[in-house]
Amino acid sequence: MKCNSEPVSRASPLPQDESSLEHVLSREQYDFAAKYMASCRLNDRIRENPAAVSSQTVDIIETLYRSPRVGAQTQAYFLLRELSTALCAIAISNRGAPRELAAFSALFRILKQMSGHAHRAAAEALGSVPFPIQGPDVGGAVPQNTPVISLKEVLKTIGAAACGPIQRFGRSLALPINHDGQILVLKTGDSGHASGLHNEARWMMHLGEHGGEIRDSFQVPRLVRIKGAGVFQLDLKDHAHPVGIMPPGVRHAVAFITGGDYFTYPNDPRQRLKPHEFEAVLFENAYLFGRLSAQGMVHSAPIPLFHNRVQGFRRRDQGVYEWQRGGRLDQWLHSCRYPNFGRSGIRDFEHFFSFTGRARGLYPHVGTQFMSLFLVTASYFRSKSPETVGVDQGGEPVDARHLFDKGFLAELIAGLFDHYYYGFCGSRFSGVLPVDINRLSERIIKETGVDRHMEEILRAADQKEMDRAEFRSFLKERGYTKAEARRTRQGIGDITLQTGPHLGGFNQRISLPELIEAVATMTCLCLLGRYCRVSGLDLGRFYRHRPRL
Repeated sequence: MKCNSEPVSRASPLPQDESSLEHVLSREQYDFAAKYMASCRLNDRIRENPAAVSSQTVDIIETLYRSPRVGAQTQAYFLLRELSTALCAIAISNRGAPRELAAFSALFRILKQMSGHAHRAAAEALGSVPFPIQGPDVGGAVPQNTPVISLKEVLKTIGAAACGPIQRFGRSLALPINHDGQILVLKTGDSGHASGLHNEARWMMHLGEHGGEIRDSFQVPRLVRIKGAGVFQLDLKDHAHPVGIMPPGVRHAVAFITGGDYFTYPNDPRQRLKPHEFEAVLFENAYLFGRLSAQGMVHSAPIPLFHNRVQGFRRRDQGVYEWQRGGRLDQWLHSCRYPNFGRSGIRDFEHFFSFTGRARGLYPHVGTQFMSLFLVTASYFRSKSPETVGVDQGGEPVDARHLFDKGFLAELIAGLFDHYYYGFCGSRFSGVLPVDINRLSERIIKETGVDRHMEEILRAADQKEMDRAEFRSFLKERGYTKAEARRTRQGIGDITLQTGPHLGGFNQRISLPELIEAVATMTCLCLLGRYCRVSGLDLGRFYRHRPRL
């Protein structure tokens, strides 16, 4: 669900008999368009002369934030965004002055007491505080040619022998070696995956050199370089491997050595972790995500998150979830099946990128990491009974709320934030978290514990974009038999598919907005906390301040 970037024309002039922008913002007789224009001009004035704002400006802005007339506007977010930007600019440009304390404190009150557009605007403003992040240079051109290597040559290069059968995990082959609990992993891909595999190799080398500086427990796999190359073309035609492990022929691959539990996932129902073990894995990885992100080493996909997989091929964003918009979250439980983190730390390094710039650009990525960690936490409870999903024989949503422990969930939520914040900021959070964790836990259990939203719709227009083979394959991936897929007519009408559980109805809002707001709150607090640490400010005093100017 998207909004236009410019909701109100700036062409309409403000009333000529009023020179005070604060007057326009504070008086009921001025309409929404006038107030929006005044807020834009207020931001311009603050940039030009930070000291020009009056002692009443912060109070006027906060009062307008709470106006029912503003909240009722369809495009209220755009006005509130300008007002939040103004408050943040007042705070940042008036270091040590009473206006700094008042402006930050007003944003915190809004963050704690308000929801919807007001909450989003305040969180985004606090998440845009200015401090620089300098990510490492791990780049390099993708080689034009890669050597063709057999599995036998890989084993010879590392001086190891296979001591068990080869197994397939998605795109990866795993082979036990040397009876020491380690495995050789060959992560493969076709030509479309080549650049991702090169990225994986570069980041594996970089983090292998510096991972211990981040955390001793971060066990970075050891990259195998063959003939000077980190990525090669894997030739399996001479290897006797079970049918279906990997098609014969040549494929791009990267090889690395890692521990035997590399493919053990924190929410795996087959090797279920005890509660205290899951807590330790979750908290350790929350710390790692925070620590790495603060250093400009950002993992963009702890789990795959989509707004709408079915339309991904024709959307500008490929259907990837933009959590700030609060849209429906596609197949949330499916997305949690194989998280890109585990006992040994973070994995799937092809999803790392180096971030350099102002912190505001980091806001969506930190939020994606929080969102992913929360969803994996919910899936841990569902993994007690993985077959309890979907709808029952009567067509009613499956109710799995009995699988959850509300008290433990609340403990996990609080600890997750504390550890991420510590990793990102380098110090413990000193304020009062403006999130009702008990209420959030109740809502998570209610929405992720009952599979109310199972449908997705394959539009006729989307069907026409597929060839016949793609269409049949698409249906079979979503539960159709081969015969059913063959009989189904293409492009005649919309097709409703049962692919959930989703969080929200198809093309609707997320059914768990409280999660979006918690993610926004925690994300902006991390960014603000880092800003305060870099700037030598006491974050806690903004919470302790109550009176308005």
